[in-house]
Amino acid sequence: MIEYSIKHHIPGRIRIEVPLLKDLSLPDLQKLFHLLSTFPVPLGIKGMRPNPLSCSLVIEYDPKLIDIHEYIRKVASSREMAKVFGIL
Repeated sequence: MIEYSIKHHIPGRIRIEVPLLKDLSLPDLQKLFHLLSTFPVPLGIKGMRPNPLSCSLVIEYDPKLIDIHEYIRKVASSREMAKVFGIL
């Protein structure tokens, strides 16, 4: 499972920090965020904005359409994400 922590959350917007990203160079972070952008996004997610400098990701979503905590848990525990992050 990919470790993460929620840094800020209001309905419709959540910022998560992924400690694993802190050891990556800026070019590697850019490649990783590009690769992650190719994954399918479920209904309810309006947008995702990475911040390589703070190693965080802001997700904008519709709280009526998606349980954002469940979505993040599912992504963090997926085998596909583990492969992308090189922990499998």
